[in-house]
Amino acid sequence: MALKNPNALLTLQFDGKEELAVAKDVQRHPIKPVILHVDLLLVKKGEKIVVDVPVHIEGESAPGTIHFQEASTLQVLAEATHLPESFVVSIDGLEEGAKVLASDVKAPKGVEARG
Repeated sequence: MALKNPNALLTLQFDGKEELAVAKDVQRHPIKPVILHVDLLLVKKGEKIVVDVPVHIEGESAPGTIHFQEASTLQVLAEATHLPESFVVSIDGLEEGAKVLASDVKAPKGVEARG
């Protein structure tokens, strides 16, 4: 269930030790609801890592216009134990031709946009 969320932080137990890991990629069967493979990145508390965080649009486009989302994720540098699940960008009240850039997205403290 944890792998349904992007960048899920997992606690792994093996050989009597606990390790923290972030799921970097999950490969699923194209038809069956089965996970085929998971790529994990071992992390430590306080360590900063680069991850892609989903961006969700909310609100209505200006009358007579449509909105276009060029990127569905935003690459950020953040502590492995404080990764944001997603960013929400509101387009309510934006005029025709307005743009929202990565630098306009409000990130939590300690999270910085990359690229």
